Amino acid sequence: MSGARERSPAVRLIGSAVVPVLALGIAAGVLGQVVRDRSVGWALLMDLPLVPIGLAAVAWDAIRRGRALPGPRFGLGALGLAAALGAGWPAAAPPSASRPRFRRAEPAPAFAIVILAGPPDLVLRPVIGTRTAGAIPRSPNRARFSDSMVDG
Repeated sequence: MSGARERSPAVRLIGSAVVPVLALGIAAGVLGQVVRDRSVGWALLMDLPLVPIGLAAVAWDAIRRGRALPGPRFGLGALGLAAALGAGWPAAAPPSASRPRFRRAEPAPAFAIVILAGPPDLVLRPVIGTRTAGAIPRSPNRARFSDSMVDG
């Protein structure tokens, strides 16, 4: 007897599935960060939490003593550490973006003055005591507001 314990098939299956899941999670998250939000799918990949996934990859590679990947030793740990540090690093902003820039106040354009001088398109008026079917009863002194269109 060599003293090594034989693992059950379920444990072997889970152990062999962890590495591809972590590697694909890191790759998808990095691609989402690079491509950004060009479509809904890429935007969802951009929201993958790379720091916990990267740290999980480092932990798994440490548990496996650097042999999680068949190639380089601690390769998954290095990939996870790079992903975690890269995602945790704040995005670099140009120096001009850190200082506020103030502009002179400009006069309102003529069309804005005409719009503001006209009658309102929407009037909010209080409606007291109206109830709809299934509504929670309100106290009679509490006003609710409804939208009503006013003809000009």
